[in-house]
Amino acid sequence: GVEGGKLVSSLSKYDFSKTEPDWRSDSVDTFAVSAEIMQNGDIAVFGDTKFAYYSEEGKLMGTYEYPYQLADFSAGVSNSAILLQREEFRKSTLVIINDVNNPITIELDKTAKAVYTAEKEVYVLTTDELIAYSFDGVKIDSIEVSDNHTGFVKIDDYIFFNGYNEINRTEFAG
Repeated sequence: GVEGGKLVSSLSKYDFSKTEPDWRSDSVDTFAVSAEIMQNGDIAVFGDTKFAYYSEEGKLMGTYEYPYQLADFSAGVSNSAILLQREEFRKSTLVIINDVNNPITIELDKTAKAVYTAEKEVYVLTTDELIAYSFDGVKIDSIEVSDNHTGFVKIDDYIFFNGYNEINRTEFAG
């Protein structure tokens, strides 16, 4: 919707046996790109200019405004990760959100392509490596990768890299 000339997003929870929603959340001044319901029932909203975190009852718990351009995002069990691009410097920023009011920011000295939030760690794909971080922001491990990968999927201890014309698999527990 629009409030005061600004684009805003809000959430509504519906029970299709009723005619009215169970609840409507407060609006946030961003265009919602994705809303993810996490395993604990809370809701992570990834907007074009900011991240919003809601309780399962629709109460806004906090927001994080992006200082750079949104590149990718991922929601896990109860944590979220946001990848931001600083194209003029060819660098990226990883933001790990355990608590929306106290995000962990990691400056990467290279361009990152994708982020994935697993059960116990966050993975970042850059132009030349896949890096695993703990939710505390500590680098756990990394492996070298080729530049032709555009994304990846983690299944058990395997990483499946996808490119423009191929899919590769490697073992990486993180």
